[in-house]
This record gives sequence, C-alpha cells and structure tokens, in this order.
Amino acid sequence: MAPAAARVAVLLAAACVYSVVVDAQALPLRPRVPGVVSQFKNRIFDDHYSVIWGTPRKLDVEGQHVQLSLDRSSGGGGFSSQNKFYHGFFSAKIKLPGNYSAGVVTAFYTSNADVYPKTHDEFDFEFLGVVPGSPYTLQTNIYGDGSTKTGREERFHLWFDPTKDYHHYSILWNKYHTVFLVDDIPIREMVRSEELGLQYPAKPMSLYSTIWDGSQWATQGGKYPVNYDLAPFQASFKDLKLEGCVWNEAAEQPPCAFSSSAALNRLDEVAFQTLDEKQKRAMHWARSRYMWYSYCDDVKRYPQAPVECPQRAEGGTTAVTSRHHEHRHGQHKRNRNLMEGVGFASRFNSRALQPVLMMNSHGK
Repeated sequence: MAPAAARVAVLLAAACVYSVVVDAQALPLRPRVPGVVSQFKNRIFDDHYSVIWGTPRKLDVEGQHVQLSLDRSSGGGGFSSQNKFYHGFFSAKIKLPGNYSAGVVTAFYTSNADVYPKTHDEFDFEFLGVVPGSPYTLQTNIYGDGSTKTGREERFHLWFDPTKDYHHYSILWNKYHTVFLVDDIPIREMVRSEELGLQYPAKPMSLYSTIWDGSQWATQGGKYPVNYDLAPFQASFKDLKLEGCVWNEAAEQPPCAFSSSAALNRLDEVAFQTLDEKQKRAMHWARSRYMWYSYCDDVKRYPQAPVECPQRAEGGTTAVTSRHHEHRHGQHKRNRNLMEGVGFASRFNSRALQPVLMMNSHGK
C-alpha cells in the first residue's frame, strides 16, 4: 500500500474509533414530558406514614426527609402509609446506597398482602444493589388478585447514577391504567382491560418503603451477598407524595371504588386517564434504550404470551433494546412457606412480597 493510502487508512480507522468512543460516551437527550409529580403536594411524614420496623431517621425538622438503614443489627427498616387507598399517586425522591451495595434491596411499592394474603395486589419499584462499576438494576413488578405465578417483572438500567442524587419514582394507579414513572418519564404502563380481569389490581393498598437483605437473589442471582463490613447501607427518601381515595373500612362501597361509576377521585380525571403523545414517545425512549428484560418477551418462561402482551403474539417485542443483556432462566426456588406459603420457580419471579413478609416477621 502506498504511504499516502496507508495514512488515509490510519486516519479513517482513528476516526471510526473516535466516533465509537464519542457515541458510547454521549448521553441521549432526555425527552421533555408534562410534569406530573409537581401536581401533587409533599406530605409530612408523621401525619401520613408510620414506622413498621427498624428506626428510620428524619433528616429535617419538617419531617419530609427520611433515611432507612440496613446493618447487621437492624435487619433493615421500613415505613408505610397510615391509610389504604383505592387508586392513588405515590411518589418519592430517592437516593440509593452507593459503592458496594450488592445484595441490598431498596423497595418503594404498594401492597395489600396484610389484608388479602391469598389474593393480594401489588405494584413494585425494586432497586437491586450492585458491585462497584456495575449499574443499578431497577425492577418493576405487578401482581393482581394473587397472580404470583405470573411474575410481571421488567428490568431497567437507568440513564443516570441513582446513588449520586435524588430522583423521583412514582406510581399512578387508577381505574383506567397504572403507570410507573421516573422523573416524570413513563417507563411502564398497564392498561386495565376485560382480558386482564381481576389480574388488574383493584383492591385498596398501602404504600411501603423498605430496605432489606436480598442476598439470595438480588445481585447476579445471589452471586454477591450483602457485605456487612461495609454497613450501614442507607437509602434516603424526601418529597413524599401520597394522594388518592382513602379506604373507609366501615363503608361497604366507597364512592370511588373500582366498581363505582362516579369519578369522585382526582386520579380519575381526564388528564390522568391516558398517556399523551409526548409521554408515549418518552416511554418508548426509556424502554427501547434502558429496558433489558421483560416477561412479555420471555418465551422460555411463558411459551404462551400473557394476555396483556399481544405484541409478542403478533411477532413483535416489548421494545427491549437490541443491546439487552443476556439473562439466564435457571430455576431459582425460594421457600416462602415460613411467611406466605408460596414458592416461585424463576429467579425473575423470586421475590414478590418479601418486604411485606419481612414486615410481618418484624411485628407488623
């Protein structure tokens, strides 16, 4: 090859390498979406929440900033809403444990397992701790009417480091749909339908925030357990938001129950009934770039697609990025008879209600 041609080839190769490096380092622009979180008020901790185990630490005099801690002596910690809700908007700004946090699970979720142990409903945000250099995994899950055999897990890597600053994580739940949001960006939506029936959560639920030891499964299938020499592991919560139709246990049929036609709950207003076009585009952005596992695409686990996954039946996907991580589907059986009497067969379906069950074991 002539010297000039050789120099051109080297320059082209260098340009290609530079392009790859820049592309790998460039962060995609975050979509602009309507503000949802800002429409709801912050709540004072003592007025709306109760400690369920451990000793959450208040970090401000107004009681709007709370820290949960996991160490050998505490076994974790948690708090819950004082009321149960038919529909609701549940949100908090959360900062997760940094550095080595393998085996540590921080959860922000709703559940009614304490009232309906065999037919419980649940919406989950679970943050799975990591070894240094690895990104946090955010796992979302949905259970309706005790449908624990159908684990509806979806897993994401976020577009930011959740240990460096606070970010909003929100659940919007009404009779039309349920939406999981991160900093107002929808990352998941379940639309209520006749096909889903009772598997769409429809009974009153409490909100829970917890931190606990998930060594058996949380980080790379249990490969990396909690290292208590590095404790305490601390998760901080602030800007707590809680709004919905409060469950009145004395009333047989509250006016805003799912079977009611009266839209007396703010969350049933038109603005919250569907995602607008900007929100839909933002959700596609989040799912196509950052979701690396969806139960809808798990053919081995669900040879027949769940009813809410029509895109797979049509030969499509749930917008999982083509750069998704390899995920193993080995059997991961955990004995939950001590707490709930339910066992799960897959490591992706392994946890479900552990925070609630741990609460029960801590005297709830």
